[in-house]
Amino acid sequence: LIFLPFVIFASLVVLSMLCFHRAPGIIWALMVAALLLSLLFMVVRQQRLGPKFWMNLGGMCFLAILAGSVAGLWNYNSHAYKYWAYKGQRTYEDLRASEAAASYLDAGRLSFLDDVEVDVNKVLGYKDGQVFCVAPVVGSSPQGRIEFWAAGVDCCGQDGVGPFACEDASQPETHGGLVHLEDELFSDNFVDKFRAAVKDADSKLGLTSSKDALFLRWLSDPAAAQLRWWSDGIAFAVKSCIAYFFFSLVSGVALHFARRNLSKPKLSAQRR
Repeated sequence: LIFLPFVIFASLVVLSMLCFHRAPGIIWALMVAALLLSLLFMVVRQQRLGPKFWMNLGGMCFLAILAGSVAGLWNYNSHAYKYWAYKGQRTYEDLRASEAAASYLDAGRLSFLDDVEVDVNKVLGYKDGQVFCVAPVVGSSPQGRIEFWAAGVDCCGQDGVGPFACEDASQPETHGGLVHLEDELFSDNFVDKFRAAVKDADSKLGLTSSKDALFLRWLSDPAAAQLRWWSDGIAFAVKSCIAYFFFSLVSGVALHFARRNLSKPKLSAQRR
C-alpha cells in the first residue's frame, strides 16, 4: 500500500523529465500499463471480508498514476522542455552585430565580440496587456540594419519609452544571451509581440530591422540560465516525490489499520 504507489509516482515524474522529449510514446505506454495494473488489482478476487487489500492497493496505484502523470507532465512543460529545447539548438560565438541573423536561425545561444552591446537608450515597446520591450544590439561600426534585438517583458517603463532595463542589458561586460525561441509549447513565447514592437523602428528610431531579426534575452551567463530550467525541474521532482512518499505512507498506514480493525468483528463471530 505504500511502496508500489510511491514507485509508480516517482517513476512517472522522473521518466517524464528525462525521456519524454525523445520517446513520448513510451512514456504514454507506461502510463497506460500502470493504469491497467491498478485496474487489475481492483478486480482481483478478494479472499477476505471487510476492506479489500487488493482494492485498496489498486486505488492507491490509480491515484499515484493520476498524480504522477499530472506532476510529471507539468514539470516537463514548465522546466525540462525548455532545457531540452535549447539543448537541441546550436551555440555560436564571436559574432559581429552586423552579421545576417538569417545565418543563425538554428541558434539557441549567441555570444558576440566585446565591442557589441545593447543600445539601452533606443527602446521600442509594444503594449498588449504587458509591455514587450526591444532594444537594438549594435557594434562599434555603423551598420545598415539591425539583425539582433535584446528583448524582454515589462522592463522599459509603463509606456515602453525606456530606458531598456531587461535582465543584464545594463552590464557592459555582457555580450550575448539566449535566443527567444518561437515555440508553441513555451509559456513565454513572445516572438510575435517583439516583432510587432520593431515595426515602428524606422519611424521612431530611424533604424531598419532585418525581416529575419533574432530576439535575445541579454544575459551575462546564458549557459547558467539554461541550466536553471534543469535545476528547477530536478528540485520540483525531488520535492514532489518526498511529498508523495509521506502521503503514501500516511494513507497506506491508515488503510492497513482500518482493514485490521474492521476484520476483528468477523474473527470474533467465527470463534463464537
